[in-house]
Amino acid sequence: MSLIVISEQSGHLVVALPRECSNFDADELRAAERRILSALAEMAQPKGVVFDLSQTEFLGTVFLETILRVSKRAAERGIQTVLVGLHGPVKELFEMTRLVTILPQAESVEAVISAGQDSS
Repeated sequence: MSLIVISEQSGHLVVALPRECSNFDADELRAAERRILSALAEMAQPKGVVFDLSQTEFLGTVFLETILRVSKRAAERGIQTVLVGLHGPVKELFEMTRLVTILPQAESVEAVISAGQDSS
């Protein structure tokens, strides 16, 4: 699970996913979700949650559930979730499931941070 990197960047919680997100079992997914939500809870006034998928080549559908649950919990606090770096099969998966109509996308983490600073 250490392949998922969680960091704070300019008030945003950034979750960088590894190249492949399909081999996680249920316990690992729950642990990842807890780590992400715990990091979010520790932030005083988070500007947003950013899932960085720029390095991800394959994403299992069960990991989509984790992204959606985190997004829902963030939304309950008025925090937007943004997907970054969608490409190839990962982008196709988000398009097929129509999650691109629910979750906004951006080209890069830097673009999200810049947009957040512009709106301040």
